[in-house]
Amino acid sequence: MTRSERGTFGHFKDSERDRWFSDRYGRVLGGYDVASSQTQVLAVLLGLTDLEAITRNRYFKMKRYLADEAMARLPLRYAPTSAAELVPVMKDLWTRVLYGGKLKEIVWDHFDVLVPGTCTKDEYIQAVREDKRHSTTQSAERKQIYNNALKEAEHNLTVFLEAIPWYGKPGEGKLS
Repeated sequence: MTRSERGTFGHFKDSERDRWFSDRYGRVLGGYDVASSQTQVLAVLLGLTDLEAITRNRYFKMKRYLADEAMARLPLRYAPTSAAELVPVMKDLWTRVLYGGKLKEIVWDHFDVLVPGTCTKDEYIQAVREDKRHSTTQSAERKQIYNNALKEAEHNLTVFLEAIPWYGKPGEGKLS
């Protein structure tokens, strides 16, 4: 099979998946940001009229909305100069939340933005490995400090999301 016989997702060009993710002209839609549209559809289905109203604006971008909110309310490792710096993190956060992603994994993937303190991801990994190899009181304490920072970041993200009026816990009939 040649490369030209494959579609964007690595399947045959006539695969079901390529048809699902194509526009009416057959162009594959991989790589398009549809989080705002997806949010609007969910708002309609869940009857969240306030969310539906703000997503109806064709210039509304969910990732930008969340970045603005994060600038105001989310404790971050550093103070960004603008919300634009947070857009990629918020885009990833929202996409993964909509698809059932775990906040713990999102925190890990954006360690240098979301985890309070000064330790790096590499320092955390090194501390955990060191504690496993040669556990001492000092290595256990360092690992605990880092683990607490990760838990704090996950808690901060939970509080941030739950403060958004149309975000809720499972079963509340809101986005979550």
